[in-house]
Amino acid sequence: MWRDFGSSRRFHISKFSRFFVLTVLTDGGFCALILGGIAGLWIDNMGLGIILTVSLMCNMLWASFAGTLFPIIISRFGLDPAISAGPILTTTTDVLGYALFLGLATLFLI
Repeated sequence: MWRDFGSSRRFHISKFSRFFVLTVLTDGGFCALILGGIAGLWIDNMGLGIILTVSLMCNMLWASFAGTLFPIIISRFGLDPAISAGPILTTTTDVLGYALFLGLATLFLI
């Protein structure tokens, strides 16, 4: 149970973090490569496809870390993680996604 961490809290956090990172690198990497390739071929600009792939991978990696750690951190403050983590996770993932995509596009395409 998540609310009863006990003495092996660090083991569980590292175990679940590794699991989500590996899941993101396999599933997210596959989806990011396909979407980046489609965008690059469709617009005929492979630089844009690479930027989309990198920003999508970084955004998915952040979402997996934050989705794992935000509920744990919020429960330490005594709040309900099921209610509190959702809006925080959505906001940070959206802001990071826009910032990564637009920042990388500005750096490499302009």
